[in-house]
Amino acid sequence: MGFAENALKLFLSDNLNEMQELTKKLNEYNIQRQDTEKNIFNEAIKKIEENNELENEIIVLSNEGWHHGVIGIVSSKITDLYLKPSILLCEEDGMCKGSGRSVQGLDLHEALCKTSSDLEKYGGHSMAVRIRPKKRKLRIIQETYKRIY
Repeated sequence: MGFAENALKLFLSDNLNEMQELTKKLNEYNIQRQDTEKNIFNEAIKKIEENNELENEIIVLSNEGWHHGVIGIVSSKITDLYLKPSILLCEEDGMCKGSGRSVQGLDLHEALCKTSSDLEKYGGHSMAVRIRPKKRKLRIIQETYKRIY
């Protein structure tokens, strides 16, 4: 979630006090990340239940305020829990960023290729993708992916 510099400093430091302080900070950051991840997971489960997302072939969720640094982890947990591919998107500053995880039998990257004209960027492989859709196309993409296979 953006604290790689401190981890690098920890590995490069030879000062015990600095190492202890950096370790403490990194542990605090990790606790924050875990809390953020847990909150997003709980919000995603609630959306899945409220919106009958399990009726769809692919679970596609978006929300303002979700942190793009952990949605891939949450997507993986959603996929593992429901045994369905999932794509989670965070909406921030007029843009969307997302991550997806798949299951055996669905090449998620190939699915993205089918809607590439609606995407700013995308990449990955059959089982995991990153995506940046054009926000005005978000609902179209969500509907397309829900029926993709």
